[in-house]
Amino acid sequence: MSSDFELEEFNGLGTTLAPRIPNAENRTLETKIETKQRRFQSTQHDLDEHLTKVHMLEDHLKNVQDELGTTQKLFNARKHEVETEEHMKILNEREIGRLKQDILRLENEITNIKDRKSTLADEVFRANQLFDEMKAQMKWDQQALEAWLEESAQKDEDVMALMKYTRQDEAKVKELMFKIERMTDEANKKKRSVEGEIMDTTSLQVELDKTASNFRHAHRHRQELITRWEDIIGQMHQRDRDIDLLAAQLVKIKAEARSVEEQIIEKREFYDNEQRNNNERQLQMSMAERQAGKLRTQYEDAEKNRLLYENELSGLRRVVKRTEKDKENAYALLSQMKKQLTSRKQYLEDVMTRKNDLIEKKREILDTKYTAEEKANKMDKLYLDEQEREMKLNSELKLLSERMYKITQEIFDYKTKEKNLEADINGSVVTLNNLQAKTNRLDHEALKQQEVLYHQAAQEKEELQREGDELDAKNRKAEQELLALQNTLRIINSGNNQTKQSFKKLPESSDELSRLEELEEQSRHLMDKVRTKRRKAEDMRNDLKRTERAFEELLNDQGALENVNQEKRQQVGKLENDVKDMDAKLVRADKSSHLDDLSSIASTPSSVRSSSTRSSISQPSRTSSRQAIPVASVQLGLDGSRPPSLTGQRQQRASSRGSSTASSSSTSSARRVVH
Repeated sequence: MSSDFELEEFNGLGTTLAPRIPNAENRTLETKIETKQRRFQSTQHDLDEHLTKVHMLEDHLKNVQDELGTTQKLFNARKHEVETEEHMKILNEREIGRLKQDILRLENEITNIKDRKSTLADEVFRANQLFDEMKAQMKWDQQALEAWLEESAQKDEDVMALMKYTRQDEAKVKELMFKIERMTDEANKKKRSVEGEIMDTTSLQVELDKTASNFRHAHRHRQELITRWEDIIGQMHQRDRDIDLLAAQLVKIKAEARSVEEQIIEKREFYDNEQRNNNERQLQMSMAERQAGKLRTQYEDAEKNRLLYENELSGLRRVVKRTEKDKENAYALLSQMKKQLTSRKQYLEDVMTRKNDLIEKKREILDTKYTAEEKANKMDKLYLDEQEREMKLNSELKLLSERMYKITQEIFDYKTKEKNLEADINGSVVTLNNLQAKTNRLDHEALKQQEVLYHQAAQEKEELQREGDELDAKNRKAEQELLALQNTLRIINSGNNQTKQSFKKLPESSDELSRLEELEEQSRHLMDKVRTKRRKAEDMRNDLKRTERAFEELLNDQGALENVNQEKRQQVGKLENDVKDMDAKLVRADKSSHLDDLSSIASTPSSVRSSSTRSSISQPSRTSSRQAIPVASVQLGLDGSRPPSLTGQRQQRASSRGSSTASSSSTSSARRVVH
């Protein structure tokens, strides 16, 4: 663009050298050209304004689409939350129904066990009654036996019948004892099954409470996430309002610039300079607006690839070196342009003096009264001088054209360098955007890790610690890189300040000044991004510390719960041992009561001892019963089963009875002999 302006300036200089022909047709043509140029400029301004509005509307549409996507995500999250709550509600209702069925089943089993227990109690009561009846019958049988022995001591077959009935009674007693023991074992088994069902019900209740607490925790965490989303959406709305406000301010600024431009157009002699200034300003404003739009759209994707930061830093260093080289070239070009400016000023002064001399000579020839032939000679001389002057000017024009071509080529080279520099800067901006996206993704992963910690705290402890170490290393690396970037920016700022100090004497319309302003704007953007990076790194560090504190609290709570569970297990073990001891004592008490009853039945003494026969029959049975009962009671008290020596004792008792009957038979035979 600057080359075009210089060409126009050079062409304008050439036209000023040529003499004007002030006729009406040329004046009309000049006015038409000026009108067309003004119309073209106004149309160009309108086109730029419309393009700016189109860009603003596109940015606004993109923001609206982003907001719509965010709102849709929020709606989907709410919908998913409602579906999850409905699903959990259905699961809880099913669980409640299953627990009710289990409770009903357990209640039915308990009622059945109670019925069976009452039935067994009735059977035990009936057995006790039967024992009482048998005791009474045995007492009556003993009395009848004594009376019968008194009456018929000589009948051996009656004694054998008595022994037969005694054995039958002992068999019945043995059968009843077995039945009582079997019923007692069944009652103990039912009692243990009831206790097992109670423990299962308690464990299910504990699991249900744990599931409910986990669900409440997940629901609360989801509410926090949705609240954060709503805050982010509010911030986006606020930014949209700020953008609209800036757009309105921009429209006002453009209106003011246009009014200033209309005022400038009225001043013809400053037309070219002011036009260039306005075009450059508008170009800068449009570039700033487009860059602001790009920065707004790329703000959310600012940190996608933090690992490439080091490579981009080396690229920035190369850009700094290239900028220093461009600055040196700009200094050289500035000195060259100053020399050209002085030479052109000197040339313009020479042309003006030559013009004045020609005008004076023309007036002198016209005013002086010469003859026509003298006037023609003088005019021919002037014509020849002007022709020589024109040839010199043509030669100088060729030289200037060649030099202009070289300058244009240099300007083109500088513009290519500028484009390369802008590409490098855009690459740096893209890198910073990638880093922003990477940080956002790390934040999202941290949230996911918090959700996992609530469910798998013990398993994820080492992984979280490792990730925390990696994040610390990355943060330290990022801080070092930020310090290096700050140093680089400080160097760039110092170079920019030096360039600004050296360019203070330049006019406001120079390309170097606009480039310096662009570099300053880019450096400010980079500084803002560095500050943003530092704040985000600090926020990430704080979030990591809060996560570690929450994890430690969870571990402490888990340890406390494990201690409480251990104490509860110990209490349950003690209670189970106490229940077992009570059951054993109850079994021993039942067995001892049954054995006492049997011993009382077996050891009933004879009240009437009228003869030696009764004493010989009853005495061995009493001694044998006294000897057998303590051993049986001790063995039944130890293991709750029937002692194996009881049958042997009964056999001994039977043999003793057999010996007593034998002795009685011998005495009866002796008595017969006596009689």
